Amino acid sequence: MTQACPSSQDNLQLVAALSRIALSCEDISTFWRGALEAVGNALSCYCAYGVLFAPGRADQSELWLAEAVPSETEAAIRMALTAFVALREMGLAEDFDHIAACRDAELRSQLEQCGIEALHSLPLHHKDELIGYLCLACREGPEAASVPGRLYGLEDPLALSLSHLALCERLQRHNARLYDLFDSFTAPVYVSDLHTHEILFANKCINKAFPLGDQDENLCYKRLQGYSNPCHFCTNDVLADDGTPYRWTHENPLTHRIYTVIDRKVRWEDERLVRLSIALDITDSIRAQEEKRKAVMASEAKSEFLAQISHEIRTPLNGIIGLTHLAMQESQEDPRSYLSKIRHSATSLLTLVNDLLDLSKIEARKMVLEHSDFILQDVLDFAHVAVQYQMQQKGLDWHCRIDKNVPRRLHGDNQRLRQILLNLLSNGVKFTTSGSVSVSVARQRENNQDWLHFAVSDTGKGISKEFLEHIFEPYSQEDASISRRFGGTGLGLAICKHIADLMGGSIWCDSTPGKGSTFHLRIPCVEAAFEDEPATEAPVAEMPAGLPEGVKILLVEDNTINQEIACTLLGRMGAHCTIAHNGRQAIDLALNGTYDLILMDVVMPEMDGIAATAEILRRADELRQTVPPIIGLTADHTEPLLTKLQAAGMADVLFKPIDPSLLFHKILQWISPADA
Repeated sequence: MTQACPSSQDNLQLVAALSRIALSCEDISTFWRGALEAVGNALSCYCAYGVLFAPGRADQSELWLAEAVPSETEAAIRMALTAFVALREMGLAEDFDHIAACRDAELRSQLEQCGIEALHSLPLHHKDELIGYLCLACREGPEAASVPGRLYGLEDPLALSLSHLALCERLQRHNARLYDLFDSFTAPVYVSDLHTHEILFANKCINKAFPLGDQDENLCYKRLQGYSNPCHFCTNDVLADDGTPYRWTHENPLTHRIYTVIDRKVRWEDERLVRLSIALDITDSIRAQEEKRKAVMASEAKSEFLAQISHEIRTPLNGIIGLTHLAMQESQEDPRSYLSKIRHSATSLLTLVNDLLDLSKIEARKMVLEHSDFILQDVLDFAHVAVQYQMQQKGLDWHCRIDKNVPRRLHGDNQRLRQILLNLLSNGVKFTTSGSVSVSVARQRENNQDWLHFAVSDTGKGISKEFLEHIFEPYSQEDASISRRFGGTGLGLAICKHIADLMGGSIWCDSTPGKGSTFHLRIPCVEAAFEDEPATEAPVAEMPAGLPEGVKILLVEDNTINQEIACTLLGRMGAHCTIAHNGRQAIDLALNGTYDLILMDVVMPEMDGIAATAEILRRADELRQTVPPIIGLTADHTEPLLTKLQAAGMADVLFKPIDPSLLFHKILQWISPADA
């Protein structure tokens, strides 16, 4: 007895079921599995034996059975139906209502063994491509005649479901592209629940910077900022329901980066409102603005500095030129008075040039510390003597205190320590009109490190709180009137700070306007290892007694004034001086004359001192001659030049302007008494 056809309501239910399956599946294979089961259940009364969906490959086929069968029977059914679909694709098999109509004998035998009486198939297309067959197999019985009608009645529902699947896939692709778009952002983008603060979506930028470890930590305030409780940006009620953006700026406590965050309410998958946040990293922009501001300030400071340095240079030059003119005109006047003042102006000019050279070394990172043993009291006495005259002129008191636990003998760069202390003392005397200037030295132990703490105090005008923040910056002075009233270029403290940093220490200042200032210097305390007392340097003004008799020196110098100065000094020391005006003359004289020492200027026309030294040594080696020690004369203190001088074969170096006492000691050091 033929069963009644399914009602239209049943068809609608099947269409609805297939659509739900299509919209909930992520890929085509999942859809086939669900669709096959839905179709099989709907048509089980017509297809009592089973339904097979075979997309053309046995390993991708899906089998549905109306009733349970033994595993070997199931395997036989799958094999037979797969063979039927394969033959149908090649045009070697057709649907049939009775097994006798099957043209392929081997296939017919397989189907008969499975009890299949009728077999019909429906080609399925998706995106204009044949993707498989829906096959309905029936046992012998009256319902077999209804199978073709039932099967082809599924064509429209399946086509509609496939359209839904295509729509779903399209939406998924759009969704994937949207995620890709967010992932391409270099800025953090995330979606969070307005109430639980759970992160529902995070782009790659966030996943890379804040990888999710424990799922319990997937809360925006915990994962992105490291807070244990929601921050006020999460709890405030400023997001409008109409999607109006809200902008806020904060510094992330985990990354220490500054972000401008744009928040707005958007609809999520379940139509609930969530928070969409896009964070823009503005750290570099803010830093660039700050650097620009500092650059503008530095440019202004440099402009003021250039104006001031022009004044500072011209003032001593004016004194030198003017006093020299007076000395030449006033023949009755004792010239020593003019010469003393000229020397003072020249010394001031030299101090300024040295500051500029030190600053250039610091900015080029070429300043190198020297290490030697020294007595701390000698350094303090040197600094005190240098400012003693100015203190006496102002009537200032002097106090110096050294704690008992401070080592008497130290190891380090005593010249740079002198430079810092002298600068601090000079400033203290400069800005103090009455009262006192003092120095104290203490030994401190901190973090398993010994430190020397110097405190230079004065009772002067003090420094404002605003300027204290910039006092160690180059070219800085509290106001322009400072330089006009007290002089100076604003370089000294900047140089002191860099030297302190180079020593591994620090420098800072405490000051109260109207009550004075205290500058603090802290450097590592390294005790000296020597047994004997270190040699005390000869005073600059001390003139030597004289060189051994008969010392011959070759002076290589192109400047006539420098020739006159050097020859006069050497003559007063008792040496005989021969002059070479350039490097080429120096080579001939050095190889054809007899000298105890060669003083070689580094910068000369025709051939410089480095090339001349190398050539003298090369030719002397070829001739197997003995060459006297060669001492370079230069105003360049930089390390690269000193390395070149050493590589050329120079025994030592003297820096211009030449200190007569140091020149004398260098000559004594290098000449051989036996040759004198």
